[in-house]
Amino acid sequence: MTTNDLFQLVYVSQAGDDVDLWTLEAIRRESEANNARLGVTGVLLLGGGCFLQLLEGPRDVIAPLYGKIAIDPRHFQPIVLYAGPAKGRTAGEWHMGVIDARPSQPGAVLELAERLEAYDESIGSPGAAMVSLFRELTQAKQSA
Repeated sequence: MTTNDLFQLVYVSQAGDDVDLWTLEAIRRESEANNARLGVTGVLLLGGGCFLQLLEGPRDVIAPLYGKIAIDPRHFQPIVLYAGPAKGRTAGEWHMGVIDARPSQPGAVLELAERLEAYDESIGSPGAAMVSLFRELTQAKQSA
């Protein structure tokens, strides 16, 4: 895959009321296995009652993958905040990094989702903004 083939998709959705740590672990395991096989990387953040997810990989893989994700019963009302070509991978370390921000910073995920919904060039790459928050939340969790 050349850099020109790389595609990013960021969406936000309402998390189901029954989403717990077991659900997140199941999502992480399933996604890591599938995404490794498909050449997809990304992160999933949970907080403020919503999921915020970044997927990156070949466009012809991301589109059908998102189609399956959109109908997953563990969330509802998915809204694509960004979909477009990417200059490089921002989540290349993770086939699917998952973080639950509810215990430490539940509003951080919703705040970033709102900023990305009103996206303009001053925010920079949506993928980079998500990975930055993912790293921050992971570091806070490890420090706690």
